[in-house]
Order: sequence, then C-alpha cells, then structure tokens
Amino acid sequence: DFVHILQQQAVLNVMNKLLRAFLVPISILVFDQIFKFLATKNLLPQVGSFFETISCNSGIAFSIQLPTSAFIVLWLLSIAVIVYLLKLEKNNLALLFILGGAISNIIDRIFDGCVTDYITLLNIPTFNFADVAITLGASWFVIRVLFSKK
Repeated sequence: DFVHILQQQAVLNVMNKLLRAFLVPISILVFDQIFKFLATKNLLPQVGSFFETISCNSGIAFSIQLPTSAFIVLWLLSIAVIVYLLKLEKNNLALLFILGGAISNIIDRIFDGCVTDYITLLNIPTFNFADVAITLGASWFVIRVLFSKK
C-alpha cells in the first residue's frame, strides 16, 4: 500500500544519509592512511616530482609551528565547530570532507608525533590527501555560504 511505500522510502533516505555520513570521512581517512603507508615505505611510483619528498610535518598548515597546548586547543575548537555545524546541517558533504581529512591527520599526530606529507607540487609546501580533502571541503563550504540563497 501507499503508506508502506512511503515508510520504506523514508527508511531508505535515513540509511542513505547515515551511510554517507560515515562512508565519506572513513573513505578519506583510509585512502590517506594507505597513501601515507606507501609513501613511508617508498612504494609510491615516481611521477615527475609528484611523490619526490616525504616529510614529517610537526607543525600545522604550511608547517607553521605551534606550542603543543595551542595546537590541542586549536584542534579541539576545530572539531567542536565541525560537529556543531554538522548538527545544524546534517550530512553536509563539505564538512564531511573536512572531518575525514582532519581525523586522518590527527591520527598521524597522535601515533607519529607529526603528519606525514607526501605530495610535492610546484613550489607549494609538501602536503597529503587529507590536506586536499580539508582544502576542498573548506572551499566548498565557504562557496556554499557565500552563494546560498538563504
């Protein structure tokens, strides 16, 4: 009957949103961690100078150094803001990109004391896939905010 079909559709919509909410950040995290592992074992193919430099970045973006206490405060505030924004706007793909990248880099920092960077491009400081996800997510989020019709 019609009501049963609508109920099934509602359940499928909720499951789809939950799957995306977990799948996007976890996929980014896994992909980045695999590349970091391959980079540290020198298993990435040399494509020009693309994977030429592997570094252990103990700083934040662009290797800017911060005292540990300042880094922890900044990290906690960042995660709190992302979680708050996700509560306001559930399943925001841009925020899920940022969350996946942030978690991957935090895992590095917790277990290695630094973030493994492995992508070298032009004169940009060495970076990783998690950084790409964070940058894309932040850019996408800002563009959505600036051009939303609300």
